[in-house]
Amino acid sequence: MDEALRKRYDQSPFQTPGGEKGGKPSEIQGIPWEKKTALSFTDLSIDAGEEIYRGKTLRQVRERMGINLKTVSTETKINMKILEWIEEEALDKLPALVYLKGFLRGYAQSLGLDPQKVVEGYMQFLNETKKK
Repeated sequence: MDEALRKRYDQSPFQTPGGEKGGKPSEIQGIPWEKKTALSFTDLSIDAGEEIYRGKTLRQVRERMGINLKTVSTETKINMKILEWIEEEALDKLPALVYLKGFLRGYAQSLGLDPQKVVEGYMQFLNETKKK
């Protein structure tokens, strides 16, 4: 047995504090495996009280928070292209409304915004655009 290899294994992060082997990495650190934390940006002040949420608004909020689109995509598991289309307001490329609403909810939650207000605002924007 290679002693150096064994020592490195014994000191691996996959050991519990009592020396027991196994377990999932996040369980070992005291965080339940299923528990996921959303992106936390509570120190930032976003003045979006009465604003209608449209793609450009969501992009501005995200950029003010310093979050790149890839991070949102990874966190929400929403395809980057769909997030880009939402922000670009590419109405001809957006998915069906039922999917779009779900994507908007996930996007809003990842930014710490009220999902219902974001969905309602974006739907209002879509309706106003269709009337023109």
